[in-house]
Formats: sequence, structure tokens, C-alpha cells
Amino acid sequence: MEKGEMQKIAADLDAIKKLLVLSLVQKGFQQNELASTLNVDSEILSKMFPKGILKKARGRKTNE
Repeated sequence: MEKGEMQKIAADLDAIKKLLVLSLVQKGFQQNELASTLNVDSEILSKMFPKGILKKARGRKTNE
């Protein structure tokens, strides 16, 4: 596998991880719980997203 292909796969996996985190935040999981599960510092998890995105996700609760 070429380096460019590996980088694309890594970027795709990173995007998927971010979407899953946003979905879980939207469903009511706390940021520190998710950070612990991902084995990263809560601050690092926060820096993965543009400012205010996690807060917006928390405000958009789903019924699922």
C-alpha cells in the first residue's frame, strides 16, 4: 500500500471517529467519559473539534 493511500485511510478513520464522538455526545455521553474510553486527555478530545461543536452537539439530543 502506498503512503498516499495510507494517509487517506488514516484521514477517513479520523473523520469516522469524530462523527462517532459527536453522535455519542449528542446522545448524552460526557466528554470526559469519551476521552477516558479513547484513552486520551479530555482537553485533547476537545481540540479535535472546532470551538463550540461539542457544545452544539450536546444541545441537540436525539430520542434514540
